[in-house]
Amino acid sequence: MSEILDVEYLESRLVNSDHRADFLAFFKEVFGPNTPYPTALDIADEINEIFLDHINRTTDHGVIRRASGDDLAVILPNVHTYLWCFWDFYLDLVRAVPISELNLLVDVIQELKQLPLWTATVWGSTPIQMWADLPLLGICGRDALNEIPSEHTGTLNEAGSERWLKLQSFFARLNSRDLDNFKIFGVWMLMDVLEHDRTDGDGGAYMAAAVEWIWQAGPVLCRESQHGMLSDDADVTKPGSLYVDFAGMLGVHIGAAELGGLPPVRWEFWKHRFAEIADLESGNAAQLARMTSEYMEEIETEYFDEMSE
Repeated sequence: MSEILDVEYLESRLVNSDHRADFLAFFKEVFGPNTPYPTALDIADEINEIFLDHINRTTDHGVIRRASGDDLAVILPNVHTYLWCFWDFYLDLVRAVPISELNLLVDVIQELKQLPLWTATVWGSTPIQMWADLPLLGICGRDALNEIPSEHTGTLNEAGSERWLKLQSFFARLNSRDLDNFKIFGVWMLMDVLEHDRTDGDGGAYMAAAVEWIWQAGPVLCRESQHGMLSDDADVTKPGSLYVDFAGMLGVHIGAAELGGLPPVRWEFWKHRFAEIADLESGNAAQLARMTSEYMEEIETEYFDEMSE
């Protein structure tokens, strides 16, 4: 399976850290041509072992101490440096495999969350649960997704746009299983693509990412919208002008704070906007936008059918 892993890309991303090199060596075996396909649990177990081994090798003796049962307590104020290093590598791994392999990497996250708990401190904060809390993944993910492909300046090539799309798909798939609350990433993506008149057109990597969020995590986003979730994020989900106009046409004359988060009217607008784009575009772009709008309608129907049972 070595041909499916972009080793050259991963090696180019290595920094002066044997921690990342250890993980790279392991995943080269995982995706190697003569390696039996491992289970997600096997991979999660090895990740945990490499992580703990690296802490033991690079810190004073006794940093990790056994607690009761299978729990571990890590007394290490700067454990965040190890976490940051690992998640940076793992997100590079997401970029380096075909999109068809992303479900395996999501399975690994699911297995990591279910490993026997050990606790750690990050920046001297209240102890966190490893790996159940997936500490720092959200921060690292936000930074990685901010490396947005620019279609009008050409700062990223086609390969860069494809890697960015795989990151979007990875976080959408995490949300589809309710593994953690990264829904805000999807809301930001859909806001950016659908709620503004984009100067670079509606096609390309941006539209592909928005579509991916609906196809991978649409049922979760629909459910969240019907429950008025993400209202606490109103300040960072302020409505775009097209969305405000749409709400006004529906007679929803309320302020930006009430339109923020993910209320039902926002989901309704996104569905409307995909259909509108389908009418404005042609070819594959039009077909994909229309299919996405129709899929959102199917999601709604299934949701309300379930609620009525």
